[in-house]
Amino acid sequence: MQPHEPTSISEKRLAERVARGGITLPMLPEVPRRLVTAASSDTTDARSLAELIRRDSAVAGRLLRVANSAAFGGAVRIVSLQQAVARLGLDSVRRIALAIAVDAQVFRIPGFEATVRVQLDLALGAAWFAQEIARLRRLPVEEAFLAGLFHDLGRPAVIQAAVADGVPEWAVLELAERHHGEVGACIMSDWGLPPRLVAVARHHHHPESAGDAGGLCHLVTVADALAKATLLQGVDVPAGAVQRASAHGPPWLAEGAIAPEPLAELGLYADDLATLLGRADTVRALVRGA
Repeated sequence: MQPHEPTSISEKRLAERVARGGITLPMLPEVPRRLVTAASSDTTDARSLAELIRRDSAVAGRLLRVANSAAFGGAVRIVSLQQAVARLGLDSVRRIALAIAVDAQVFRIPGFEATVRVQLDLALGAAWFAQEIARLRRLPVEEAFLAGLFHDLGRPAVIQAAVADGVPEWAVLELAERHHGEVGACIMSDWGLPPRLVAVARHHHHPESAGDAGGLCHLVTVADALAKATLLQGVDVPAGAVQRASAHGPPWLAEGAIAPEPLAELGLYADDLATLLGRADTVRALVRGA
């Protein structure tokens, strides 16, 4: 039996569903859906954004907690969304609220809570590092943040579908590793996200296949490696939850340099990586404060 061959009827059924796009996809809830729209709009102002976030008490409460975290803390404690917008800035509030909303509302998978928690934390960490890389290289920041946040969205989606289909626990994460790109792309397309972000989800392990989104795939590869280096130190990670190094994934940063191709494509050097890793404490505070 080959390692990648499904070994039960339920696994084969799931693989067939993935191949034909037959997985029932989670819908993006109202608040994050509208935040995605707001992220690409030049007409969004602080007042309208605060009103939108206020519709979801869980998102609003966690946003206030982030505003008061070590990453943004000031002399005066923030107690209202308007104050949070003033302290954080419109763009940061929009990104933080979107990340919190997706984290809080999309995936809840009994038996895989710890695994999904690690994956969602890494997605948020990758989003923040992607934003910092984009700023460093003068690239579109919103697009980079969303690419980092959503590039591995297919992983929890496959886990969710596999568990519902009765796939044995030992095989669930293997299926997620094999199929997350295509499933994530299907979800993002259904959610109406821009084609370049869909291409990143589908091809982030193979940037040469991503067309004009290839550079964004390289950016996400570096951001993902930085997030793992920052967030997994000293963390008890469930077995198989994270592909630290694989034939088609970024090397584990603690074991050597990031693969040279994405660094060369982005024009990033050792000093740039040091600058990015200098943001590690802030990224940890943002992720864990959320």
